[in-house]
Amino acid sequence: MAGQLVAASLQQVLFGVLLLIVSAWTWRARLHETPTPAASCHCLIALLTGSGLGLLTGLLGVGGGFLMVPALIALGISHFPTAVTHSLVLISVNATASGLTYLGTVHTESRTLLIVGFLAVVGSFLGSKLLKHVPRKPLQRGFSIGLALLGVAMLLQLWLA
Repeated sequence: MAGQLVAASLQQVLFGVLLLIVSAWTWRARLHETPTPAASCHCLIALLTGSGLGLLTGLLGVGGGFLMVPALIALGISHFPTAVTHSLVLISVNATASGLTYLGTVHTESRTLLIVGFLAVVGSFLGSKLLKHVPRKPLQRGFSIGLALLGVAMLLQLWLA
C-alpha cells in the first residue's frame, strides 16, 4: 500500500540501489556446506528484519528470495538449502499478505496470474533438481552478478529516460 504513495521513479532508484547492496552482500556471504545446529533466536533482530522486509515489500513490491535468503543467512541460517526452504515459506506468507492489500485497488489479470503461477511451480521443481548438481560458489557468484547487472540496468534506464 505504501508503494502507491511513492513516485515510480523513486521506487525504481530505491530498487536499483537495493539490488546493488544485496548483490555485494551476496558476493561476500559465507555459507556452510552442511546444515548447522539451530542458533538461538535473536528475536529483536528477527523482528526488526521481518519488519524491514515487510516495509520493502509494501514500498517496492519486493520481498522475494533475493532479500529473504540473505536476511535469513544474516540471522544465522547459513546453510543455503535451509535458508531457501525457510525463505520460500516466508515468501508465501509475505506475498499473500501484500497481495491482499492490493486486491480491489488495482486491476489483476487472472489468466496471466495462472500462467505465470503454473510456470513458476514447474520452474521451482526443475530448479530444485538442478540445484543438487550445481556447485554452490559459482551459483552464488552468478546470482550476485545477475543482481548487480539488473540493478545497474534499472538505474541506467531511469537515467537515460
